[in-house]
Amino acid sequence: MTIRTFLVGASFAAAFAAAPAYADDLVFQLANTSSSDITAFHVSVLSSDSWEENILSEPINAGETATVTLSNADGRCKFDLRTVYDDGSTTDERAIDLCALDNNTYTISD
Repeated sequence: MTIRTFLVGASFAAAFAAAPAYADDLVFQLANTSSSDITAFHVSVLSSDSWEENILSEPINAGETATVTLSNADGRCKFDLRTVYDDGSTTDERAIDLCALDNNTYTISD
């Protein structure tokens, strides 16, 4: 299993590797247990009418886990999530509480 780290900027748009977490950051593990590689992962605030930019700097292969840091989450916990797979298909989930994840892990599976 490979573990990587991503930092998402205040607008949830930019990704940087191995950045520290701060008090207003929201940090969680993104586990890809699906049989497909994840090529994009979008995290949008609930009030948004569109998807934010892809937060991944590189794909997360099947079987890999990445650490994701949403910087300046400002105490927000619920977000809309879009996962894009290597075949172009997508999965959308609404109002996911990233503060209440089991083992602090958001798992993507088949």
